[in-house]
Amino acid sequence: MTDLRIHPAIGVARVGNSQQFFVGPESPGVAANWDADSAKFKQFKDGDGKVLRQAARFRIFEFDGSGNPIKELTIGNGIKIEWRIHVANRKASFFAFNGQSGAETDPPYTARANRAPDAIEKKDLGRGQPERRNRRNHNVVDRRGLEIDPGEVAISAPGSVDLADSVTSAPIKLLGQLQMESEGRLLFLGGFGQTASNQTPPPTIDEYASNDGWFDDICDGVVRALITFPDGHTEEAKSAWVIVGPPKFAPGIRNVVSLYDTLWDMAVRFRLPCQPGNDATLQDLLSQQQAWQDQTNDFATSYEPSFVDHIYPLLSRALAATDVHQSPVRPEYHGTLVDWSRLSNRAEDQIRKAVFRRVRDPNSDQLDRMNMPRGLGDDYTSLDNFETDPLNNPPPLPGSFLSLTKVQFALLNAWSEGRFKEDWTLGDLRFAPPPVPGTTVTPHGLDCAALENCVGGPFYPGIEVSWLIRRSDLYAGAFRLKEAGFSFGPLQFGAGFFSQQMALPWHADFYDCHKEEHTPDDSDERIYYMWWTAQRPDDIRAGASDPPYRRWVEKFDSANNGDADPDDITNLARFEQMRTRWPELSFIVLDGDDHIEQIPLSQTTGQHG
Repeated sequence: MTDLRIHPAIGVARVGNSQQFFVGPESPGVAANWDADSAKFKQFKDGDGKVLRQAARFRIFEFDGSGNPIKELTIGNGIKIEWRIHVANRKASFFAFNGQSGAETDPPYTARANRAPDAIEKKDLGRGQPERRNRRNHNVVDRRGLEIDPGEVAISAPGSVDLADSVTSAPIKLLGQLQMESEGRLLFLGGFGQTASNQTPPPTIDEYASNDGWFDDICDGVVRALITFPDGHTEEAKSAWVIVGPPKFAPGIRNVVSLYDTLWDMAVRFRLPCQPGNDATLQDLLSQQQAWQDQTNDFATSYEPSFVDHIYPLLSRALAATDVHQSPVRPEYHGTLVDWSRLSNRAEDQIRKAVFRRVRDPNSDQLDRMNMPRGLGDDYTSLDNFETDPLNNPPPLPGSFLSLTKVQFALLNAWSEGRFKEDWTLGDLRFAPPPVPGTTVTPHGLDCAALENCVGGPFYPGIEVSWLIRRSDLYAGAFRLKEAGFSFGPLQFGAGFFSQQMALPWHADFYDCHKEEHTPDDSDERIYYMWWTAQRPDDIRAGASDPPYRRWVEKFDSANNGDADPDDITNLARFEQMRTRWPELSFIVLDGDDHIEQIPLSQTTGQHG
C-alpha cells in the first residue's frame, strides 16, 4: 500500500521587500542562499539594497508501506497536480500576547476565551509595562475585518497567483504569491514585510507584542495537493504546513535550540508515529524512541550518540553565537569549544565533564541563572515582574532562562559519560565546512533543512512560531501536523493558527529581542542573556580583523531622543525605526572561519560574500 505526502511537512518562507527571491534550504546542514561552489553566501539584498524574500518549495513523494520514498511525482505523462493553499493572518483578532498566559489550561486559551474581550490582561505597571486587554482590538465588532484571509487558493498549471483578500477591511490585502514550477512543484512566496494601520493618524507602537490598530503580512497555513493519475483517478496527498517569518539575518548560525530540535524532542519523548524506511536519520529517531526512559528523562545506556551528528552541531552553535553576541566577560568554557579533537575523544573525561557541568538542566525545578545556554526563556514574565517589584512578586521561575530540550541534554549527558561514537575526523577547524548538497533531495532532508534554521525556543513569543507548536496533540506523526479543520479547545486549527500568537507588528519584538543584562546581586561580573542572536544579531563586525564589534541596530540610534541608552524601553522611537528601516540592517555571513557583515551588492563586487 502506497501513500502520497507533501514535503517539507512544515515549510518556511521569509518576508523581504524585494521582488527577487531565493529558494529556502533543501539539504540538512546547508544554510539558506549558500553557494557550495564558491563556499560563500550569495547576496541577501538586490542591487537596490532591498532584502530578498525566501521562498518555500514543496514537492510530492510517493512512499511504500515501510516509509521508503518510491519517487517524486511531477506533472506530465498523464499526471496532473492541483495545489490548494490556505494561509491567513489573524493576529489583530487574537488574544493579546502575554508570555505563557493562555498555556495554563488544557486545551490552551480556555480560561482567556471565557473572559470578556476588554478584560485587563496585563496591568499598567509603569515603565515598559503598558496596559493590554484580553483581545487585541477588543472594541472592534467586525472581527473578520481584522483578519487577512484570502481563503483557499488553487493553482494547477505552471504560472503564478496572488494570495489576496478581497473581503477584509484591514489595510493590508496581500499575503504573498504562489508559483507553480514547470515540473509541478510549488513555490510559496510570502509578503514584503509590510505594516499598515487602520487609524489616522497611526497609533504609537508602544509595546513589543500587541499593538492595536496595526497590521503586518506575516501568515501561516495548510498546503494541500490533489493528484490526478493517467487512469483518471485522484488522490489527496498528506497535507503540509507553511510558516512565514521575518528574515534570518545571521543565516550561517543556528539557534542552540532550533525548531527541528524541538520537534525532534517531541517525536522522541511522546513517541510520535514514524516510518523510517531506509532513512538513516529517521532510523536514529526510532532508536532514540526505543531507548528513551520516561522516568529519568534519559536514554538507556545502550544508546550511544554520534559526536559528528549529535554533539558537534550543538556545541558549535554555542561557539558561533559569540560572533553575534558579545558579553563583557565571556564564559570561560567557550575557549574549549574549538578543541574538537579532545572533545571528541573518549579518553578526555575532564574536558567533557567540565563543559557538561556548565549546561542548565531542563529537568530541574531550581532557578539556574549562571549556566548555559546564557539565554532568556518562556517564563521571562516572572523574571521581569520580580526585578521590577521584588517585594510584591515571587522569585523568578526556572523557565525564566533558556534550557536545551530534554533530548539534547540527555545526548550531552551520554557524551560527558563517555558513551558516544568517536567519529570526528576534521581536526580542530573552528567550524566544519557546510556539507556539499547531494544531487537529489530526500523527503526528511527537506523537513530538516526547513526547520533547523528556525527558532525552537524560547517562545516569547518567538520568531517564526510560538509555544503552540509544542503541543504534541497537534501532530499526526513525527514532524507532520494533523489535517486542518478541527476545534482545539476554543481555537480552530487552520490557516493562521501559529502566526496569530506572534508579535504585532513583528518589527516591534524583533527590535526588543536584543541581549539584556540581568546581573544577580551577588555577582562580580555583569551578566547578559540572549534572545535569538542567530535570527536577530546583537553585535556585528565588518571583518574578522575589524574589531571592535558594534551594535547591529547602531544606525537607528540617532533617533533615540537623546537617551543615553537607545534600547531603553521608554525610547519608543526604536519601534518606528525597526518598522520603517529594517531592510537597511546587515546580514551576517560565514567567511572562512568567522561570521562577518556581508557587504551589499550596491557597494562592492561581493568580496565578503
